[in-house]
Amino acid sequence: MLISIIVTSHFNIEKKIIQIEKTFGAITNSQAQSLFHKIFESYYANFDRAEQGPMLKTWAHEALSYLGEDMKESAISLPHKWAETLLLNIYSNANQYVVSTHVGSLEKYEKNAKYQLAEKSAMEKGIPVIRFYLFDGILLMKEPLANNGLPVMDEHGRPVSEEYIQMEQDGPSRKEVTFDRYIEQVRTLHNKMPTVMSIVMSTSQLKGYEKRNLVMADGKVVAETANDGTMIRITGNNRKLREAQYYLRELLGSTGKTNQHHYMRDGDIEKRFIRFIRAIEANKERGKPKAKALAEHLLNQTLPE
Repeated sequence: MLISIIVTSHFNIEKKIIQIEKTFGAITNSQAQSLFHKIFESYYANFDRAEQGPMLKTWAHEALSYLGEDMKESAISLPHKWAETLLLNIYSNANQYVVSTHVGSLEKYEKNAKYQLAEKSAMEKGIPVIRFYLFDGILLMKEPLANNGLPVMDEHGRPVSEEYIQMEQDGPSRKEVTFDRYIEQVRTLHNKMPTVMSIVMSTSQLKGYEKRNLVMADGKVVAETANDGTMIRITGNNRKLREAQYYLRELLGSTGKTNQHHYMRDGDIEKRFIRFIRAIEANKERGKPKAKALAEHLLNQTLPE
């Protein structure tokens, strides 16, 4: 009796799969076909049994609807632990450029050699990488103003009456990182990695702008990591690409007093990125580093509507 039930159930699943394949036609990508087949089989085997009631089926439908809504926008969302390697593959698959933003702690760049190798592999193919590092500090304290009622300014034009601290995980405890310390960390990373341009900014200056962790390649794909680090969403949707490009342009054009810029030397730009030399020269004003001219050229390219 039990064997008969199992055989009948398997036969019904196969019958449903055949009906689905007839409805949608043959899938030309064999790997995609195999994956869809497994999803169909798992759904009917594990979520479509009457004795389970509606609860599991409802969750399965929500999961499939979530995937379907993402795909309608030419997007896919994955947990970070699954997508991190795919994120690094963006560097090796890019053909024109990679621009990224990073909010907060630099631990993953400092301790994970895979990020440094990914960038080096891009550079070896002549792919420029531009990075924005966004210090995510909180106002920790305020000192009294000077006698004239104005803030006391330091040598960089920053009010010494304000101190922003970024809290970072350090093993089981948390540590405080000042903006000046963050600048030094970025300078060390820039010297270690073949980045065309590294820009350090404080999120306290991003008035009206979100704090976003983005990786954009060639103006064709953009991946965004949630600020809590749990999910990564990649999309090729033209509207989302233009939104990301606008955001990156705004960061590039920011003139905050605390911004710090680190540039690849002009000679290295000429040697490593020969195909962009004409565009760089057309965009280069007197005194402007070639790294910045290259970044402006890349982020001002017109994207599809």
